[in-house]
Amino acid sequence: MLTPRHAIQTAAALALLACLSCQNPVKTQSHRTGSVSQHVAVLPLQIAERLNLPEDEAAVAAQIVAHQLAEALTRRGVQVVAPSDVAHFFAPPAAPPSAPLAPPASHASGGRGPRPDVSRSPKTTLPPRPSPPSHKTRSPPRTPKATSGRGPRPPREVAQQLAAEFGADAVLFGVLTRWEEREGTGAGAMHAAAVGFEVLLRSAPSGERLWSGYFDHRQQPLGENLLVTSRYPGGGTRWLSAPELARWGAGEVARRIPLH
Repeated sequence: MLTPRHAIQTAAALALLACLSCQNPVKTQSHRTGSVSQHVAVLPLQIAERLNLPEDEAAVAAQIVAHQLAEALTRRGVQVVAPSDVAHFFAPPAAPPSAPLAPPASHASGGRGPRPDVSRSPKTTLPPRPSPPSHKTRSPPRTPKATSGRGPRPPREVAQQLAAEFGADAVLFGVLTRWEEREGTGAGAMHAAAVGFEVLLRSAPSGERLWSGYFDHRQQPLGENLLVTSRYPGGGTRWLSAPELARWGAGEVARRIPLH
């Protein structure tokens, strides 16, 4: 039988565990147990439609997170196929060079006869050039969909090709969902950085879902939640930029992936 003191201690421990769980910026789910991955291909991240960023900034942010995920897996001792190598593998082949223009045909007389007097020929009035359409053309996709699990290539096909080309036994898909840069400096910021991304690990070459994770976090002030801020780079003593927060988030996600 528990004494009142033991009951209080137990309740406090359960409350602490619940607080740690609710404050954890990483949410994970295992889809298959007992999997072992030693050679992971990291795909370039897709960009969520709801991400309110210019396309060039969103593309750079997605590259940053994908590269940081690859680095975090490398630090765990995993052999990694870099996102740039995956993008290069799926890139469409370059268009063949256009044929050179043929030289103008010679005069019928072989160049020996007199040339026609162009100055006396009647002038021809060309029709006005049509004005370009007023509507804007649709911009190209933000990320190469050939490397994406949501694009034209099915995930299983992507996993099969990366397994055959690089020997990968797992493929990490990802989507960038949030990217907000801090407003201010490391010493003081009016608006803290926020980063969010989703990842999905699939086996190769089967394409079976193994594990998924989700990171979404805005940096908190040091005095607001010591359970989280103490884990920031620098122990929460400065305001992080979006790339710094993303690097921390990538490390938090990567260390939870069941690889070994």
